[in-house]
Amino acid sequence: RYCVVENDINGNKDILCYRQTGSMWRRYTVAETPDDEMYPAITADGDTVTVTFVKNGNLYMSKSEDQGSTWDDPIQINDEDGTVIGDHRTADINGPYMAWTDNRNDNNDIFFDIGTAPLVGVSDVSGGFGVKATIENTGTADATDVEWNINVDAPLLLIGGAANGTISSLPVGGSETVK
Repeated sequence: RYCVVENDINGNKDILCYRQTGSMWRRYTVAETPDDEMYPAITADGDTVTVTFVKNGNLYMSKSEDQGSTWDDPIQINDEDGTVIGDHRTADINGPYMAWTDNRNDNNDIFFDIGTAPLVGVSDVSGGFGVKATIENTGTADATDVEWNINVDAPLLLIGGAANGTISSLPVGGSETVK
């Protein structure tokens, strides 16, 4: 549904995000400065899309809360300036977790950080007559509009049913039980 690329349309490298809407792809600018922004990586969770990229030997992150239509100003992730290796696949991101190759110790080491992104999952499911699930946000940013579904299909017990809904806001460290 998303594709992030490095381009040089303006004579220097910038980062673009393409989002699929139906059968169409739309292009949005993630980072565009006179400096070269290169080697992007992307992760998405609901409406939140996060991209990392390398600029001037530093790892940057930019986030969108509206499916890539608008982007926050990039923030630098590494804490020692100019030490991120600039190469294809030098960094990766999955949810809020980022890893990159860094040469601050005069050799290539892997560094890790947790960015700001929600990480929503189911922590507990219990049942009997009525199924409940606890949905929690273990990420580093609040989650919004979390859609959930519960489907019960137990033909031998002659029970079944479905329920769904949306949790409008799930703060960092928060949880909600749905039935």
